[in-house]
Amino acid sequence: MKRVLDIGCGFSKQPGAIGIDILEGSDADVLADLAHNPLPFQDDSFDAIYCNDVMEHLPDVIGTMEEIYRIGKAGADVFIVSPSMSSAHYHNDPTHLRAFTSRSFDYFVEGEKLFKYGYSKARFKKISVVYDKESRKERRFYDRWMARLATSKPLLYEHRLAFIFPLWDISFHLRVDKPPC
Repeated sequence: MKRVLDIGCGFSKQPGAIGIDILEGSDADVLADLAHNPLPFQDDSFDAIYCNDVMEHLPDVIGTMEEIYRIGKAGADVFIVSPSMSSAHYHNDPTHLRAFTSRSFDYFVEGEKLFKYGYSKARFKKISVVYDKESRKERRFYDRWMARLATSKPLLYEHRLAFIFPLWDISFHLRVDKPPC
């Protein structure tokens, strides 16, 4: 049976997951301040980890990714959804500390240009990066078209079009890249 963790689950925890959040009264099974590491789980505990609309609130993305790496089993799927760099949702929430681009997690992916900086020993494989995956069905035709363009040509979108045609969110599917225990 797969063990699933929903980090920052809030009031919409993934079905069958263990939820962790700071909010009392939320769907969380475990109450904890996610801004402080380590997370209260043993190494190699989870087969899948969800982080929906939480990474933008955390002060230490590198530390959080290292914790996800620690508690994720080898090959665990990691799903992250956060506001994209040009999203009004990023800019209108005073608790948001950052927004993300298609390369925000490349520091953890061997073979990517940003990996060379060596910020962390945590390693992930990048499976996919998709713009407006979560909100695409709610959007108008031209927003859906722009989301497809941004997903297929992320650097063109981020360098030239993002602030002309802002999109709401960016979704990452990563996989924990470590030897099995």
